[in-house]
Amino acid sequence: MPNAPTTPHDKLAPDASMKETVTQVVIAFVVAFVFRGFVVEPFLIPTGSMAPTLMGAHMRIGSPESGYSWPVGPWQYSDYANQVAKPIQGGPGDNPIRVSDPMTQQSIDRVNVPRRAGDRIFVLKSIYSIFDPKRFDVVVFKCPFSPQENYIKRLIGLPGEQIALVDGDVFTRSVKAVPATEVNSPDAWSQPGWTIARKPERVQRSVWQLVFDSQYTPLNALNGTTRFTPPWVGEKSAVAPANAGSNSGWTTESTLVYKYAGTEPTTLSWDSQRWPIRDSYPYNQTERNAQSLFYPVADVRVRFAIKPSAENQQVSVRLVARRHEFEAQIIGTAAKLRMRPLNTDGIIADSKPVDDKGWVTIGSGSLAALPVGEFTTIDFWHADQTMQLWIGDSKVCAGVYDWSPALRFELATGHTVASLADASSPANTGQFADPSLIMQPRLSIAFNAGPVELTRVAVWRDLHYQPKGSNQQMAFGADPRRMPTLTDDQFFMCGDNSPASLDARLWTSVDRWVAEQVDPTIGVVNRELLVGKAFFVYFPAPVPGKRAWMPDAGRLRFIW
Repeated sequence: MPNAPTTPHDKLAPDASMKETVTQVVIAFVVAFVFRGFVVEPFLIPTGSMAPTLMGAHMRIGSPESGYSWPVGPWQYSDYANQVAKPIQGGPGDNPIRVSDPMTQQSIDRVNVPRRAGDRIFVLKSIYSIFDPKRFDVVVFKCPFSPQENYIKRLIGLPGEQIALVDGDVFTRSVKAVPATEVNSPDAWSQPGWTIARKPERVQRSVWQLVFDSQYTPLNALNGTTRFTPPWVGEKSAVAPANAGSNSGWTTESTLVYKYAGTEPTTLSWDSQRWPIRDSYPYNQTERNAQSLFYPVADVRVRFAIKPSAENQQVSVRLVARRHEFEAQIIGTAAKLRMRPLNTDGIIADSKPVDDKGWVTIGSGSLAALPVGEFTTIDFWHADQTMQLWIGDSKVCAGVYDWSPALRFELATGHTVASLADASSPANTGQFADPSLIMQPRLSIAFNAGPVELTRVAVWRDLHYQPKGSNQQMAFGADPRRMPTLTDDQFFMCGDNSPASLDARLWTSVDRWVAEQVDPTIGVVNRELLVGKAFFVYFPAPVPGKRAWMPDAGRLRFIW
């Protein structure tokens, strides 16, 4: 069929073509600017105050023996204000970078380490003009004492709340439910209305901080060149654990699989003296942070894969902390979460039934019996006054217990909150910010019999908001005499890297313009200063060298 004749309308005049092209380009630019200004905007993370959730400028250190790699903040700077990190750390004329492998505690020296830039993230702007911020959002905002700067922190306090930071956790209560005369009372932590802020599962999973994982047993130990003793120590009897070490029947040194060859009850215990569980960060292994205070952390996670050799294997994961014992127990197809005080003076959960040994069950569930000759993953969580037991990817049972800030403070430190109000007490000089007052948590895994094998034995700890302050005072929120009391437009923000974060706990001033035009309150972020919610790391810290233009695809991630 012959082609249809072309009409004048089928041809585009040159002038019209150029006009439409220019119009489309202009529209594209307008849309891009509008999108960036009101919808999504990229930001660069400059510092490590949110590490390891978000990385500022840092080095990436790897151990050739354990295979573990981790970020470390810059050691050396090219300016006196320590703001501009040198592009090469440990270069000529500088001291070598000396750090410790978090998985083995082996010392590592490095020279000529490339400094990576911080993560690049997308921030949803204007979202908070439509939806209210949620607790534990990661938020970008204008800094109240330096409004020309954007800060990024985790939101832990909402409008209309009072905030108490006790033993690393966040407690809140509604101001509206408290008589005005009692809002700033010295015994406020003892008053009713307080609840602990529990993190959603997705947030909790993202903020667990790895303390140890047996899969990183060093290669030179596996091949017999050296000896590696993990923090787990075998004990022959779960009842009378006097026979520890090489006579326990356990093989844990220099191996990826921990084996118990005996048939009697046995326990695998964490050596908390040699390997304390505390809020130290591998990111902070720098010269400037060498003298940081470290606090014991009792909010922990224990995960391992178990291969029983016989049916009806019984397993208990135990945590001793805050003058209580917490346990996840598996007997056959039944699972139980329970707790009890270490002595008769202890206080446990809400007048629930107590058995003849003082245990209170706070959660129970069922599971398939642990298969003989196969590995099954057991995962125990204790965080935010909650216990959970997971088998593989399935939650078997969960339970909560509710302590007031005052009781939590007393159980963690061994001192009463009333001591803080005593003018003659050393507490007025910040005594209760002393980590030595807090009980070091003890962990163990008990078995009714053997033989048994374990692999991928790992321990994590939770975020821990430190109570240390400045000028001989405890941090804002960590002292009942200095608590954030938020109005309907105020929020309280803290960094994930608590020991190295200049956040609302430590702010001491407000910019004059902010004070006059927005909000003069110290230690809070007004709604008008919110920029948006951080939601995605689109360009993780660039890989240095020839591939600097490529994103580190393995670390692309959503932000929780």
